[in-house]
Amino acid sequence: MTDAADASDDVPVELTASFDPSADRPSVAVVRAVAVATNASPTTMTPLAATLDPDALDAVFRETAETTVRFRYGGFRVVVTGSGTVRLSAEQ
Repeated sequence: MTDAADASDDVPVELTASFDPSADRPSVAVVRAVAVATNASPTTMTPLAATLDPDALDAVFRETAETTVRFRYGGFRVVVTGSGTVRLSAEQ
């Protein structure tokens, strides 16, 4: 038997996604990763700009690939690395 509290079980506790830092914008990679994790369309999600400036996030990674940025978005703790990784951990 499934109740409403069990519905969150469909959201993964952790998810790791990769992107090509030379071709893809980190901000887009974050939105795509959260969309996959929540099984939602990016167009129906809260805009990333409500959490942080997507252009600023992209600019940080244009300056140096040796960067790691951490923030919260869409019910996840998000870690983006300059090597092209987006790691999501569900907020508890």
